[in-house]
Amino acid sequence: MMNVRINRGAVLIIGVFVFVALIVLLYSNDNEANELYTNLRHSRQVNLRKLLIASIKASKAGGIEVVQISKSHDLQQKSKGKTKEGVDDPLTAADSRSHCVMKSGLHRLFPKVEIISEEDKTHGGCQDITSYFDLDPTVIHENVLIPDEMVNVDDVTVWIDPLDATKEYTGRN
Repeated sequence: MMNVRINRGAVLIIGVFVFVALIVLLYSNDNEANELYTNLRHSRQVNLRKLLIASIKASKAGGIEVVQISKSHDLQQKSKGKTKEGVDDPLTAADSRSHCVMKSGLHRLFPKVEIISEEDKTHGGCQDITSYFDLDPTVIHENVLIPDEMVNVDDVTVWIDPLDATKEYTGRN
């Protein structure tokens, strides 16, 4: 049987080395190290460039849901009630599915950002969502340079209208 002995001096030296390396990393003037340190210290910050990318991905994912429901010809149309003009305010499966995909996807990527959707009051939940999107910088044209702007999460609210013009959408199907 083999006995293993740990050299306390070597463990101490390695521990001190790791501690010094971490301090140097956090306090160096390197941009990546500063970004890491900023993110660690200011977890209530939101990168607006990344939020823009996620918003574009959310709108595309929501649009895919609208098209799929339209192709199925099963709108599952209901009424949310009457508008102030007395016109029926329709709600379809496309509204609900696009709401869920967009809001759930954005919330997964930015859990501290307030996200308000037109369908919040009419939709019970989005437990059946299985498709998500990730940040993909290719949604922004390569010639467009958008800086990494960090802002306080309390200064950001995302508004979603999952399917604008639902009345017109239901009228054409």
